[in-house]
Amino acid sequence: MSTPAHCPICSGPSGRRLLCLEFSEKQHLPQRIDLALCAVCNFAFSSPRDARAYERYYSSNTNDTLGADLSLSKSEERRYSGQIDALRSLLEQDGPLRILDIGCGQAGLLRMLKQRYPNNRYYAADPNFEATQKSSRGIEFSCSWKNLDQKFDLIILSHVLEHVVDFAEFCPLPDLLRDGGHVYIEVPDALSYQAYPRQEYLYYFDRLHINHFTLDALRALITRWGLRWGGSGGRREFEYKDGSPYPAIHLLATTPGGAAVEQTPRGDPLVDSLLTYLTNESRRSQSIRSLLRQAGPVVVYGFGDNFFRSVGPQGPLSEADITVVIDRRHALLSQSLYGSRYRFMDIDTCCAAYPNATYVVTVSWGGAQVRSELQRRGIRNIELI
Repeated sequence: MSTPAHCPICSGPSGRRLLCLEFSEKQHLPQRIDLALCAVCNFAFSSPRDARAYERYYSSNTNDTLGADLSLSKSEERRYSGQIDALRSLLEQDGPLRILDIGCGQAGLLRMLKQRYPNNRYYAADPNFEATQKSSRGIEFSCSWKNLDQKFDLIILSHVLEHVVDFAEFCPLPDLLRDGGHVYIEVPDALSYQAYPRQEYLYYFDRLHINHFTLDALRALITRWGLRWGGSGGRREFEYKDGSPYPAIHLLATTPGGAAVEQTPRGDPLVDSLLTYLTNESRRSQSIRSLLRQAGPVVVYGFGDNFFRSVGPQGPLSEADITVVIDRRHALLSQSLYGSRYRFMDIDTCCAAYPNATYVVTVSWGGAQVRSELQRRGIRNIELI
């Protein structure tokens, strides 16, 4: 393994390296990542961390995921309601309040806040703001929070910091807060990965979720920004897009910055939880490998990051006899450097040619729908990983 970077929070040398993963070529993203742990901050992070490369990646994907329909699903409504409940004591103060959501995406949380607390003023910052604002009246949008010169009573960072390469980028955040203002932070709960296993192998480790937080780590980070933790925060779960529960942690930071957070871990050591998760994933992978060794020819549906995690050392597909890979980009992939390693086909051609093979679905979203589509075409041996 390569030597990982220093801890992005405390800048100290990283400790134990827990994992190395290799992925496909993807515009601007690293093909190989190392996962390392900082015991001082009780924090895990991946490297390499090329800020410019990640900025180019996110810029190239701006507006790719936004559709015209910005209506909220029932699961999204429940998710945002949980966040609003955590903020209720602030939201019910005498207003109107100025509220800014950084990295708002489709502004679902702000739209629900506006319905419940219409007297407040709402601001959103996201590269996708031009597409989102068309269906979000009453919310002022900007492509970057750094362009704003107002001061706010509440700033929201909801599932943003797990993607941030350079935390120093947020050092100016306190300058946007009014006296007594707050910052609400919510991120995935790395201490709970082992308690919330998902269908995808090593799901929680990819190239976009590059930071894995505990409450200790968040407290250390806000201290670096000159903010103070007021004691409010904890764990929660919400219904994710696939219907399964997802673990999160949240806290409220406030001004002024004062005494530094003590840098010794106060919660459970993150390393123990991550090692438990990795051990459980290894056992699950071993069971799938044993099944596929006896399956004969294997057809894999999906050539994304979950495929590459699965074919890596000790992954569930590492010993499989992969005959064909089904992917919508089959023609392009056949001409790529992967064309010499794998045979790519469209779904119709493959199902007609290999009706009795074992099909393994590795897509991160819509696996159940893919299974139904394969069954409709007469395929009976199907595994989802």
